[in-house]
Amino acid sequence: IVKNRTTKFARYVKHLGARILVYMGLLTKISHKVNLFDILGM
Repeated sequence: IVKNRTTKFARYVKHLGARILVYMGLLTKISHKVNLFDILGM
């Protein structure tokens, strides 16, 4: 039972980590686009 629980938890953590990485990537892309627009605006 304990082993099953740990694998489930590990899977959840991996999924969460992947999601965080994706969100961070999207945020950096958006921030870069905003920076480009700011440069063009100036």
